[in-house]
Amino acid sequence: MRRRVLLLSSLAALASRGVQAQTARFLAMRHWVSPEYTRLALEFDGVLLIDERNDDAPSKPQSGQVTVYELELVGLAFIPALHAQLTQAYKQALLLETRAAPMPNGLRLSLHLAQSARVEVTTVAASSTYRQRLLIDIYPANSDPITTWLAAQKGSKPNTNHPPTAPQTSAPQPGLALKNTLKTLVIDAGHGGEDPGAVGPTGVKEKDITLALALQLAQRVRQLKGWQAVLTRDGDYFVPLAQRVKKARAANADVFISIHADAFFTPKARGASVYALSEKGATSAAAKWMASRENEADGVGGLNVGHRDKQVASVMLDLSTASQIRSSLKLGAGILKQLGGVGVLHKKQVEQAGFAVLKAPDVPSILVETAFISHPEEEQLLISTQYQAQLVAALARQTQWQQAVR
Repeated sequence: MRRRVLLLSSLAALASRGVQAQTARFLAMRHWVSPEYTRLALEFDGVLLIDERNDDAPSKPQSGQVTVYELELVGLAFIPALHAQLTQAYKQALLLETRAAPMPNGLRLSLHLAQSARVEVTTVAASSTYRQRLLIDIYPANSDPITTWLAAQKGSKPNTNHPPTAPQTSAPQPGLALKNTLKTLVIDAGHGGEDPGAVGPTGVKEKDITLALALQLAQRVRQLKGWQAVLTRDGDYFVPLAQRVKKARAANADVFISIHADAFFTPKARGASVYALSEKGATSAAAKWMASRENEADGVGGLNVGHRDKQVASVMLDLSTASQIRSSLKLGAGILKQLGGVGVLHKKQVEQAGFAVLKAPDVPSILVETAFISHPEEEQLLISTQYQAQLVAALARQTQWQQAVR
């Protein structure tokens, strides 16, 4: 057995109160499922000591058995309401149920897993509207998330002019990208899961708008001859910025479009914008502010930078070539012109800044702010079926992508 201690808040604070004291207040537990992993997020105030007590390599469950992963949460008061929230049945591919039991100084949280799995536990400091969080990410044992994602994408890319058919069950061999006889458009729905993105005046979340637009755009692309669509996320879950870039590379992307609907510090800001990467600084103060806001997604979504593996971290350090940026600007100008036929433009030229999600070398990459969700009228437009269809039609102009990949 091994024992690894993760501490949220300072040792000084813990020592001043004593580990015997009930120092943490439970606020909420949320649950997210993606093709690659399952996440539990526990949000709380105060000081919490987390002990993992598990085998280094859990054995594969036999028929009718489960693997149990345990965490001891020292400093968290055990109350009936908390027990009810932490004891739940999920019955999913990875997670069957969670159970909570009292301890002298806190409680024990047991994860009952349907299969042998790799569990990663991290703590994240308060960010955006969230307080401190304990993140529990569950991956299938001996699996690579990118390979798992490619397998899920494999069956969803018809190359005829007919509507898309149901996903096939076949999958690529580990490490292989999607079939490269077609041009590949990678569609990135901004935010997701723990990261809601911007929130409009009536509570509309950016992550929901971007996903709706991305799914519709993928459906349109899959009806075009010679192109296939790949989604960095196809549901409500968190994908780190570097992982989005890594997915674009793994899919041999020809074009990368990241879809957003951000907010500004004033509700008067409105209109669509298109951004490309800049290696020499932002083209305007607004572009710099926007890039800074979008690059905060990892902290809001719940990525512990200290635990980011070196291979993924290196993606963030790659410098895109001048050629990539020129192609991105050409692509962005064409898309911006199309968006101008749908609604108001916030800027009439493509802006540039250091967006982390656009750092895929040699892949024309743009970030599209479809509208400002903070503007009351544009928030309502973004939830309109008709307006969404017009935006998707503007983004789906095949000639713009063709020019970018020539």
